[in-house]
Amino acid sequence: MNGSCAKDREAECQPLEKTSSVQELKYFTRRWVLAYLMCVVRVCQTALRQCIGMAIVCMTNKETDVVTPLTSLNDTGVGNVTEVYDDTNKQTRSLGSEFRWSSSFEGHVLVAYYYGFLLTIMIAGYVDRSLGSVRTIAVGMAGGGVVNLLTPLLTRQHPYLLVTLRVLAGCANGLIDPAMHTLWSNWAPVSERGQLTAVEYAGNGFGGIMTFLVSALLCKIPVDRGWPFVFYFYGVVSLLFTLLWLLLARNSPETHPAITKTELSFIITGRSKLSDTKTKTPWLKIMSSGAVWAIIVAHASFSWVYSWILAYLPMYMKDVLHYTVAQNGVLSSLPFLGKLVMGILAGYLADMLLRRRFSIALVRKSFQMAGSIGCALPLLVISFLSHKERVLAVALLITSVSLQNLTGVAYRINSLDIAPRYAGFLMSLTSTIACALTLTAPYVTSALLVNKTREEWQTVLYIVTAVSVLGGVVFLACAKGDVQAWAVDNEITIHVEAGSTTDTIFPSDKNVVENGSSMSLSEPLCEQTDRVDCPGKSDTLV
Repeated sequence: MNGSCAKDREAECQPLEKTSSVQELKYFTRRWVLAYLMCVVRVCQTALRQCIGMAIVCMTNKETDVVTPLTSLNDTGVGNVTEVYDDTNKQTRSLGSEFRWSSSFEGHVLVAYYYGFLLTIMIAGYVDRSLGSVRTIAVGMAGGGVVNLLTPLLTRQHPYLLVTLRVLAGCANGLIDPAMHTLWSNWAPVSERGQLTAVEYAGNGFGGIMTFLVSALLCKIPVDRGWPFVFYFYGVVSLLFTLLWLLLARNSPETHPAITKTELSFIITGRSKLSDTKTKTPWLKIMSSGAVWAIIVAHASFSWVYSWILAYLPMYMKDVLHYTVAQNGVLSSLPFLGKLVMGILAGYLADMLLRRRFSIALVRKSFQMAGSIGCALPLLVISFLSHKERVLAVALLITSVSLQNLTGVAYRINSLDIAPRYAGFLMSLTSTIACALTLTAPYVTSALLVNKTREEWQTVLYIVTAVSVLGGVVFLACAKGDVQAWAVDNEITIHVEAGSTTDTIFPSDKNVVENGSSMSLSEPLCEQTDRVDCPGKSDTLV
């Protein structure tokens, strides 16, 4: 059989649910409802991280030149309230920026979130095991919501309280990611893992679009200078959704009170996993592997560039392209719409190439280079443009952010190719290093943007371009597509309950040794490694 189904076993090879009369309701099953809920979690997480970029523009924005300052200004922005008489409406109204901060201080505000995120992600696994995944995610969302609600009040007390709050926001959000992976290990059948996680990660794109667009509208509210509503809105949404999350989500299908027997059986038989036998992690071999460092550098490159775009895109729109707050919000959201669409297309295209027998290494390297260079070249061209060519600049920004998401089917899932046994560990390792290096982006930018002139922005864009290219070049040179020698699982044990059937795993007869109620295999099954080119499998992790 060699891993594929014989013709006389075609019916047996079909996934369990496909023989059910409720197959047409697949997208309303409990696992898919969980995917939709996790998509909203990603939206909330993205909003809590990203809203500060637009909020700073609103907090330091000047709407008019016809102003008379009533108080003096300082580097941390205390004071700076401006009022003018509106002859049309016969009333006095506030205009200008409530805060005027130096580039250095803005850098502290923008980087603070990542300090908190880095601190928490290292202990999130322990919290997850203690509280359970559902409660851990709830704590992260609720904590972020409370921090947002407190931000306007405490920022007006002292600017450095804003820095503290951003650290706490990062701490709260850092709890979410590991818990999400744990949930999918319990809920996602191998045959649907790509589809389910694609729905979850779509929340990042939706969150990016919504945050910039809605934040710009909230800033225009003629009450309390508008910008506090950016924090109030996302804080309230996060808290309300936390209640819905606790009501509907469960840690495993076995504990869900409303799941059907058909779906429960489908999930249990489809979520194959490696042996639970504990082995010593080959630290030295992992850290000396060129394939691992290819993923680390590519991940760090992506995170550095993407975090820079999240933090500084609205500021660039204001300082160089001279867009108003309302225009800024709409235009800053467009690149994330392109990112969302490109991520979905990349997944289907990569899957198609693998099924046409292109090698995994070739597909991964091709998409990484296309994403890295495709992101870098538009940014390089933008560095030479002024506000007179701002329409072209916006189009190039959309192209850059969209093409960068091609790397989602490259470095992001390459750990599953080279070390399926240690894929979770490698993701934590690369995420930690990438997050630590991302902390340098605001400091480098704020050090160069002294007066925020076009020439200073040009220098910054050169650096962003170089970082993007570096990730692609290193991945091209060092990445691999096959399981590395140090990651080979010499023996896998699959426990099969008496009377049960499995519709996703059909090992070769010559590799199976009957041993009571278990089977010992000489090497990992294709389906167990999450590879997208397995026979009968068409899902791609996006």
